[in-house]
Formats: sequence, C-alpha cells, structure tokens
Amino acid sequence: MWTTSRWTTSPRRPTGRPRSRATSWRSSAAVGRWCPACRPDRRRPPTARTWRVVNDLWDNWGALDALFERLHAWTPYRAVGAWPDPDMIPIGRLSQQGPVGSPRYSNLTADEQRTLMTLWSITRSPMMWGGDLTQNRASELALMNNAAVLAVDQHSRSNRQLYSGTGTVWTADAPSGTDKYVALFNRGGGTANVSVPLADLGMSSATVTDLWSGASLGTVSGTLSRSLPSHGSGLYRLTTQGTVPTPTDQTLTARHSGKLADVFNASTADGADVVQWGSNG
Repeated sequence: MWTTSRWTTSPRRPTGRPRSRATSWRSSAAVGRWCPACRPDRRRPPTARTWRVVNDLWDNWGALDALFERLHAWTPYRAVGAWPDPDMIPIGRLSQQGPVGSPRYSNLTADEQRTLMTLWSITRSPMMWGGDLTQNRASELALMNNAAVLAVDQHSRSNRQLYSGTGTVWTADAPSGTDKYVALFNRGGGTANVSVPLADLGMSSATVTDLWSGASLGTVSGTLSRSLPSHGSGLYRLTTQGTVPTPTDQTLTARHSGKLADVFNASTADGADVVQWGSNG
C-alpha cells in the first residue's frame, strides 16, 4: 500500500487498520548509542518493523548511488517484518514547502527513477512516496502501478547482492517454485552490458520476462546479459528450463598461515581476489 505519511497522529489512536512502527535516522542512530540491545541488528524481532538507514534522500544521482552499498550492508538484518528504510521516494512533485530547493518535479532522469524503483523492489524497501500524489503525471503513475514490479517488493525472498561495482546485480527468490528475480544495474556513465551467469542462480537455461515492460525475452542459456543506459536498470523474472548440479563444498587452507581461503564477495570472475580468514568453527 502506498502512503505519503510515516506516522499516525497518535500512536494510541485506533485506526481500524494494521499499523507499523518506524524509526527515523536520528532515532536509529540514538538507539544504537543508548540501548545497544534495542538495535535492529541485535534483536529478533526488532523493536521497529522498519528503520531509517540514511539521512534524508533527495533527487540526485550521487545520493541514490550511495544506497547500493548501504542496502547491501543491511542484508543480514532484512527479514519478514523487518526492513531497512532508505527514506521516502524523491519522485514526482517535490519541495512544494521547501526545504531543499524550489518546487519542482524530480531531478532524477527517467532511467534513474526506474533504477530507484528497481532497487527498492529487489531490496524489499518500504515504499513511501515523497512527491505530491495529486500532481503525478503518467510517468510517475507507471512507476507506482506496475503490479509485477511491486510483487517483487512485497513477496520476494532471500534478497541478496551477487555483484557490486559499476555493473551491480541483485537476485531474489520468487514466493513459490524455483523462479528467480534478477535486477541488473548500470551505475556507470555510459551505456554498458550488465551480465549474470545463470549458474550463479542454479540454472543452465531459463525463460526471461521483463517485469517493467511485461515482454517475454525468450530463453537464454549460460548468461543473462542486457545492454543498459547510463544509470539504468532492468528487472526480470527467470523461469528455470534447466538446472546445474550443486557443487560439492570444498575447504581450502592456506599452507603458509593455516587459515581458510575464500573468494572475495563470492565472485565467479576470472582473476577474482582470494582472501583468508581464521576458522570460527
């Protein structure tokens, strides 16, 4: 459900509807100082169902781009009933009463706006619209009303980042069956291909549906690769046509240190960095 307000007028006033408790970024920071046990990463379930993880977000690419690392860092604490909040969505008619700039429609480009909505969906972030709902145009309504995209935000599971950097890739499990959601992001300054090996999803081949357009992209084998504009993104649903065997776990120990060897960031790329860790049992 979309909303433009985070709070009810009174926490005790009956509304006849379910209510959720949220903390602002100031409250989230303060909680960690004076009550470490109350922090959302220290309790199950957390005291609030959603908590701000950033300062106020406005309509510029730098602020949006910084959220990729922040939302990835909160992945261990994302769960049913517990969602990191990257702030209200700065799309539509903004700042009509201030405080940042003059009244305007969002300065984010059309591609950046879709990237924001794709990122919010694949990370299951709370969707609270920051613009004036009464002044939405067709372009804003198209972002708000895509049922297939909103279903990712509302019902996906095991949301996780596969790759970071200029070509960032996130994935999540569909609520039933073996289907996967995949979000591809081009965070660079020019058009580029962003790819994900299907083996990283447990697939050898899959039929692909573009969730933004609803178009079927046919069957892909080996690798899903899409050409995306600068600051652009794609969101897809993959239905398995063939699986790959689950590899047998192997433990590698560095001879010189006796520590366990691991591939950094679970990368499958040629030349990926290997790091070592002391065993924790």
